[in-house]
Amino acid sequence: MCIFDIFKFKKKRNIYHNLDLHIHELICEANNGNHHAQAQLSLEYLIGKKCPKDLGQAFKYLELASQDYYILNMCFKTARESGEPAAYFGIAMMWKHGWGVPESIEMYSKNIILAANLGYSRAQLLLGLNYKMNIYGVQEDLTQSEYWLKKAVDSDVDDAHIHLFHLYIHESKYDKEKATYHLLTAGNLNDGMAQIYLGRHYLEGRIFNKDIVEATKWFILANEHDHWKFSDLEDIIKTITIDELNIAHQLVKEWKSKYIMH
Repeated sequence: MCIFDIFKFKKKRNIYHNLDLHIHELICEANNGNHHAQAQLSLEYLIGKKCPKDLGQAFKYLELASQDYYILNMCFKTARESGEPAAYFGIAMMWKHGWGVPESIEMYSKNIILAANLGYSRAQLLLGLNYKMNIYGVQEDLTQSEYWLKKAVDSDVDDAHIHLFHLYIHESKYDKEKATYHLLTAGNLNDGMAQIYLGRHYLEGRIFNKDIVEATKWFILANEHDHWKFSDLEDIIKTITIDELNIAHQLVKEWKSKYIMH
């Protein structure tokens, strides 16, 4: 029996502050179907203090816990009342996906905004995207989109750089210097899609001068992401010289030495 069994029926216990239980014990109980443990484990994965932040695992256990809405609501309500921004983000996902509650874009948007204003970085990213794409209950507002995406960057959300690039390449917000900065930053953070864009911009001479060696470097790096499928590298191989290809491979080696943790 896991130690969580001792407490699982004590519904008056403050679940959010009950952190004497170790994460592996929560995992044990959660995987055995304990909704109490699933709810708290989801919250711990969203917060990322007692274990690494992991939204995939958080959503997995959040959906499982939603089979007992009373317990799930008690856990997240307590966290929310203590001002925990992760709780608002989790509640937003419940409303978006219909986990334990009816799907509601209005309630999703309300809680995403609350989480973003409280500093939850992933909520800031999503809110920036929502304003950019005119979805999920907010009207298109590129100034608001820029504001929230920059907030996400300041909170070290790597994904935000590629979206700021798209924003600054947009006709009404065009800023070549900022677009270049965020695209290069995203590429150097090993964002596969950014590396594809870098390759294409160097190949076609858009925001950079044409440079087939630089283009090849970025395409080689992008090609190492198995989930990206593109033919640009195959097309380049047909025209690039052996010397240029060797230089590109050397640049890849130097890039990995600088940017990839060993």
